[in-house]
Amino acid sequence: MKDFDDIKEWIHLVITNAWIQKWDKYLIAQRSKTDPYKPGYRWLVGWKLDYKEWYDILQNNVKKEIQEEVWIEVDNIKLIGNFMTTTKNTIIYTTFHCLWKSGEARALEDTEDIKWLNLEELKLFDEPNIFKEFLPYIS
Repeated sequence: MKDFDDIKEWIHLVITNAWIQKWDKYLIAQRSKTDPYKPGYRWLVGWKLDYKEWYDILQNNVKKEIQEEVWIEVDNIKLIGNFMTTTKNTIIYTTFHCLWKSGEARALEDTEDIKWLNLEELKLFDEPNIFKEFLPYIS
C-alpha cells in the first residue's frame, strides 16, 4: 500500500491555507528548509487536506494546520479564493481569511520562521509575490 503522506504519490491534492489577521498585520510562515515541498518558501500557514474529517472539512483542516504549525487559535474562517495547478498531479489550493483569536505565534511543525506583516510590507514582499493576487480580498 502506498504511503498517503508522500506528496509525490498523490493523483490530486487539496491544500488549505489562510491569511491570519491580527489587528492590521498578517502572518507569513517560512517552510522548514528540510521540507520536501518548497523548502524555505515563505507563504501562508496551512498544508494538505486531512481526510479524517467529514463536516466543514476545509475550515477544520486549516484551523488544525494553524494550531500545529504556529500554535495559535483562529476564528471567523471565511473562504476567499481557490485555484488549481496541474503538472503531473492536480493541486487545488483553497485560501481562507481568519482572525487571530488567542495564542502567541511561534514556529513549530514544518515551520522555520514566522513574521507578522502589514499590507504595505506584503506589497513589497521580496519572494515571488502571489500575495498581490489576494490583497484585494483581505484589505
